[in-house]
Amino acid sequence: VLTIYIWDTSNLFAYQFDLTYEGDLVAVVDADPQRPGDNAVLRDFLKPDLVINNQDDPRSEAVLLGASAAYPSEPVSGSGPLAQVRFRAESPGEARFGFTNVTLADDQAAVFTAREESCELIVLPVGEPTATRAAAQTGSTEVPDSVATAVAGVVGTQAAGTGTPATGEPQSTDAA
Repeated sequence: VLTIYIWDTSNLFAYQFDLTYEGDLVAVVDADPQRPGDNAVLRDFLKPDLVINNQDDPRSEAVLLGASAAYPSEPVSGSGPLAQVRFRAESPGEARFGFTNVTLADDQAAVFTAREESCELIVLPVGEPTATRAAAQTGSTEVPDSVATAVAGVVGTQAAGTGTPATGEPQSTDAA
């Protein structure tokens, strides 16, 4: 399970991004058989009143995710999980996950700058024991103890070597 977090955000009302992965090493496991295609679990840090996108695109090796709150919901500030994606090991190796096409916006459609933090998951050959731990800060009871977990950040992740969180700053999208 890969949990996608946002850190130190202010007035977040909508997000959209692609989570990239290495399809020769891992495959997305469908989180909701009632929806078409393979998809993720959208978490409730930002209440996903409107789902913009929630689907795996195996040809481009990316999970396309996007959601927005809707009036009368308020924008959210702080830190929390946006989504969880379950993966199945396909073959051993070092699977890298990253972000492309990241857009974060407030309730006035002002776009935030984003700093992404990717992650790696080492997929071991069948039969090798692994140390496991519960998913970090998700509050989820849906992840069994036998599942390896990873966390990837979208914005406000710790700047490398500083120990200080970075924050997103709003930018206007109005044309001059």
